[in-house]
Amino acid sequence: MIKMGKIQSILEYIVIILLILEFNTPFSQYGIFAKIIYYIPIISIFLLLLLKGKKIQMKFWHLLLFFGSIIPFLNVQYGAESTYIRLFMLFLPLSILYFSNYEEERNVILYKYTNVILIICCVSLFFYIMGSTLNLISPTAYVPVFWGEQRIYPTYFYLYFEAQNSFFLGNEYIRNCGIFNEAPMYNMALCIALAIELFLREKKRKIVLCILGVTIITTFSTTGQIFLCFLIFCAMWNTKNKKYKFLKFLLLTLMLLVIPFVINWILQDKVSSSSGEGSVSARSYDIQKCIQIGLDNLFFGKSLLSEQNPNHNYGFSNSLFALFADGGLYVLALYLSGLLFIPLYNMTRKKFFKESIVLLLYFYLFSITVSHFRYLTLLFVAYGISMCINYRQYGK
Repeated sequence: MIKMGKIQSILEYIVIILLILEFNTPFSQYGIFAKIIYYIPIISIFLLLLLKGKKIQMKFWHLLLFFGSIIPFLNVQYGAESTYIRLFMLFLPLSILYFSNYEEERNVILYKYTNVILIICCVSLFFYIMGSTLNLISPTAYVPVFWGEQRIYPTYFYLYFEAQNSFFLGNEYIRNCGIFNEAPMYNMALCIALAIELFLREKKRKIVLCILGVTIITTFSTTGQIFLCFLIFCAMWNTKNKKYKFLKFLLLTLMLLVIPFVINWILQDKVSSSSGEGSVSARSYDIQKCIQIGLDNLFFGKSLLSEQNPNHNYGFSNSLFALFADGGLYVLALYLSGLLFIPLYNMTRKKFFKESIVLLLYFYLFSITVSHFRYLTLLFVAYGISMCINYRQYGK
């Protein structure tokens, strides 16, 4: 007979695998497969709650958040009502309930996330080196994908997609996009896995950290390179071995001197390339447009899930300002609470310090990557909010 722990673990892996596939991959665009990706995570989290049986606790804040989600429903893009219900009235409340009721195991599902991302890393590195770089393996198919426009992606057994090129140091390279629509999405997924592995997991797996770091480099993402520099600095700062105290001092001094130049060099190279200059100017214009739309519709935004409108022409470069434009201060406050305000509050009270660092790093990545209406982002929003509303953890 299968033990409850095994069932719980299987359900959590199902949730994580489908959340990753929903995080802007080609798989989320195709018929019945898309429906599986959209609805099975909701069913799986519901089943996880049923495993708790009578132990499930519904608190006042759970109900308040659920009923509060009804107000933005009145401002949803026509035709996107079912998407809103799926995201904000089903997945988010259930995720908050999950983290609240699995409080002693809240990080277990995140460890499973790093395990799945590690497998994706190994597969993508193999095909990136053997196929995209050395051309020893040829693509096995060409897949039509709509990402801003209709595109054709070469794929290797549908396990790796050549989705994007980039200029770096004056040369053009194929970017490692893994199974994602573009490199920034893959980079964000990798960086979050690296943060979880580095800050939350008790026993650090050095080989996993190295694989994640190398894969981030192959995405040629400016965000990822800066993220790596920051995490290397944090890792060195937290070194407790007294034998390396003097070496630590020298290395940290060197890092403080070198990192600003490295970051500046990366940014300058990004801007100086023809594609980089266009990317920077387009991002700047997009942010300005989102801010203006948000200010014109301050409290509830222009229209939630407006990207489903064929005439939608903003919010293609970031999440933070796009969310402000679409949902106004009302919806933006939900995300800021889970990813920014609650983590900062917890850190001042010296509670959930490491978890708060991961949430703040997610906020950084979320702010500059299009990911606001994705399950993975809502999972981390729920992760942050659940830390605040669970009265037992605050001794109330």
